[in-house]
Amino acid sequence: MFDAFNPFPQVNGTFKITWDWYIQGADGSIRRNASYEDITEKNQTWSFCGSPAGEEFVVDAVIEFDGIGSAQNYHYLNDFNLSNATTNISLYLLNDSDATLTVLRVQDGAQSPLENYRIEIQAYDVGTGLFNVVSMAETSFNGEDLTYLNWYDTQYKFIITDPTGAEVLNTEPYKISETPQIFEITTETTYDFDKFEDIIYSLTFNETTNIFTLIYAKPTDVSQACLRVIKRNILNDTEVCLNCQTAASATINCDVTTYGNGTYIAAFYGTGSLKLIDAISVIVDLQNQIFNALGNLDATAMAIVFAGIVMVMFLVSPVFGIIGALLGMVGAVSLGFQPLEGNFYFVYIGMILMGGTIAWLMKK
Repeated sequence: MFDAFNPFPQVNGTFKITWDWYIQGADGSIRRNASYEDITEKNQTWSFCGSPAGEEFVVDAVIEFDGIGSAQNYHYLNDFNLSNATTNISLYLLNDSDATLTVLRVQDGAQSPLENYRIEIQAYDVGTGLFNVVSMAETSFNGEDLTYLNWYDTQYKFIITDPTGAEVLNTEPYKISETPQIFEITTETTYDFDKFEDIIYSLTFNETTNIFTLIYAKPTDVSQACLRVIKRNILNDTEVCLNCQTAASATINCDVTTYGNGTYIAAFYGTGSLKLIDAISVIVDLQNQIFNALGNLDATAMAIVFAGIVMVMFLVSPVFGIIGALLGMVGAVSLGFQPLEGNFYFVYIGMILMGGTIAWLMKK
């Protein structure tokens, strides 16, 4: 066991191992297993012997090692060949002051997690010009594992193997500065989206009932069909519906009546697609048609100009001027220069109440 930053001095640490093996040349159906641990942190080297000495063995093992002031680390053996010749395995501990917890994520081109992929992490040692295997990781169901790395100062390269042991990625060395580290593996099924071509569907909107309707029939290898509807205003998007069905065919509805006037966007997609299969945009009321056609800035400018014109027409006295400004504001909303929805509804009401109060105080 060595220090990961300076790979020459040996260091003490704890050591745990679980392994199983079978005789080289056999089919692996008959295996033996064992485990061992030394948590005294007084040793730097651990030795094991196999018997009988003349046989060759195929070994799988998980090694966990740690030390005071160091980050816990792992090393894996996968179909590792051992014979009666001595084989040395170097383990490396990284000091806590240099260690940063880092997420390693392995995914395919569709951003789906890849499980049971091994990641061999090699660090470049400038003094020897060599790469040392300083850590290993293995992805779980979410395609991720955790490891401790020395950010900014050490060059790492990552060698990734699939569950069969075949190498699928070997990166160039680089320095780490963020987490997660994402590795994308191109698989045979990554870009296989032909299944979505066989979906039969229609996505419509009924202007009388204000209901979006998705009717679909999908192949069995598309797991879900989904209808998503959002309401869009000048501030943000609000999700109204997200309904998914796993049936081979179905009808999905989304009623937007209770959400009031505005712009709604409905989208249909199948699970596993990288983009929406179909989408429609519906403007429910005429008022917002004008606002959307003009755009936020132009519509606001038009509203101010309109309110100013009306106010000038009433500017025979200060009180009538305030009344004219309020009437102009209401007219701008009525004509659709500004939407009366969301927080703007309360803003308009507040301005009307404030203007009325000022006019009453001036008149008094």
